[in-house]
Amino acid sequence: MRTVAPASGFDADLLDRLPRAGLPDWAHDRRRAAVARLSGLALPDRREENWMRTDLRSFHPEHWAAAIARPATAGTLPAALLEAAVRVAAGPGAAAFAGRVASLDGVVVRDECAADLAARGVLFGPCERILAAHGDALRDTWFSAIDSGADWFAALHAAFHRGGAVRVVPAGVRLSAPLHILSAITPGGVDTGHVLVVLGEGAEATVITETAGGGEAATDAGLHCGGTEIVVGRRASLRI
Repeated sequence: MRTVAPASGFDADLLDRLPRAGLPDWAHDRRRAAVARLSGLALPDRREENWMRTDLRSFHPEHWAAAIARPATAGTLPAALLEAAVRVAAGPGAAAFAGRVASLDGVVVRDECAADLAARGVLFGPCERILAAHGDALRDTWFSAIDSGADWFAALHAAFHRGGAVRVVPAGVRLSAPLHILSAITPGGVDTGHVLVVLGEGAEATVITETAGGGEAATDAGLHCGGTEIVVGRRASLRI
């Protein structure tokens, strides 16, 4: 028997207070539908196979709802990957990254992309920017691999995702330099970044993703509730 859904603070009122950031109407409607699902779901417990080794008794959703609603604060982006190492992996003379997107507590703070990618039909950038400009093209793949009703955390992510990146590589396009996506968390912060990677038939690409930050002390810990969707066409090759 499932326990009662917690009074978490993650509700429609909180969603209305967060920046919509240019999301098309259909994407925002899906967020609101996920909020409705979330309100009827209980936190997973150890009777469920996927959670039998996780004790959530000390997890207090209302604390993180308050954290996600707080104003963005300045911080330093932690990044474990060194560009020099990526250059070695890519080969002599190759660029370290074809593009980089970084967010801090769900707020995008870096958005870089090589000028030639757009000319080749590649879409890469923060979710909100790409969805605002190319929403119709992404409607069939956006949250096509993640079931927002699977459990409480899946619904939370679907409703309150912020930051992250979209990367679409058209059929036949092969990228030699990798794309880098960093989701960082300040002490006590929340990251719900969403990553969508779509490769057309015969496409080839490398995506490097990082999640970093939070604090060492328990009181400084951050919450990461992100999600990654990967849609790969026939004869395509994705290194991630």
